[in-house]
Amino acid sequence: MATQRTTEPVRAQPAPRRSGRTAAILLAVIALVAGVWVHHSASQTSRVTAPPPLGAVAWPFQGTASVAATHQKDAAASFDAVAAGFIAEARAGGRVGVHVGQPHALFAADYKPRSLDVIVAVAPVTGDGAVVGLAGLYARDARHHGIDAVMALRVGEQQVSGDVNSYVGLDLDQVTVVVGGPRAGGLLVTADGRRQPVETLSGAQTQFDSRGITWMYSSVPVTTERPTNGVLTVTDGNGNLENVLYYGRPSAVSTAG
Repeated sequence: MATQRTTEPVRAQPAPRRSGRTAAILLAVIALVAGVWVHHSASQTSRVTAPPPLGAVAWPFQGTASVAATHQKDAAASFDAVAAGFIAEARAGGRVGVHVGQPHALFAADYKPRSLDVIVAVAPVTGDGAVVGLAGLYARDARHHGIDAVMALRVGEQQVSGDVNSYVGLDLDQVTVVVGGPRAGGLLVTADGRRQPVETLSGAQTQFDSRGITWMYSSVPVTTERPTNGVLTVTDGNGNLENVLYYGRPSAVSTAG
């Protein structure tokens, strides 16, 4: 006898709630993308609004470390005196929050034509607004030592320059020192009424490495006939005038008597 099987109707199973799950996944993806976009936008904004670099204040040391070490104590003492004068003048002008930080050597070398040790020291300045640093040029020979010149550094300053004193016999001789930034690759100096490459000037000495470039040469005196003598043109290449980083006289103000 054949066995009769009863087949019960198959009940329809509820369809998986894919639409809800898909929506949740989609929302998560949207949230992730939005988060990445917000983070990217914030980082872009921070890059745009971040203050520019402090220029010369942040440049690495260049030159001869032994020269800096030999005169470190005297140079620091002279710099401290200059910084104190800068602070006093600033506070007298109402900028009571001005502070000069610890100085450090930016450049040091022996200028061979005059047997002159030259050190350029820089220190950060806070609370002034326009001025972000202070630079002092220190020089020492057989008869003279001390800070010869000082200059205020502003944001993004592309060079530190000034004249230091040297005694040759009984005569006072001035040497121009120009410490260029990492991008500064060319220096022209106006002499005899025209711009000239620094290597053509008397006693020119150049030091260059991956950290920057520095020029030293016997100062070009101003005369009645040549009022533009001594004007500097610092460029980003060897005399390329399409991108001038600085144009003018050596920036530092002499403090020597």
